[in-house]
Amino acid sequence: MVGNIDSAPHEVQLYGIDASNQKIQLADFVYDTDGPPVQTFKIRNGLEWRKVQFQFLSNWGAEHTCIYRLRVHGVHLLN
Repeated sequence: MVGNIDSAPHEVQLYGIDASNQKIQLADFVYDTDGPPVQTFKIRNGLEWRKVQFQFLSNWGAEHTCIYRLRVHGVHLLN
């Protein structure tokens, strides 16, 4: 990777938020600084989430964490 990555996220958690605003942890991720700048993390739990929350637990050493873009994609499965 080119440049300084100190402010890139390191450990990230993803939560689904249900209709009663309860948070349910869906996944833990680690951003790989040796990987591509855009990384994909797949979640499969069979539930539909209208809201999600990311929690950034750490970065690579800076006093702040820089998030450039987050994308969430899903598929609605009909029964």
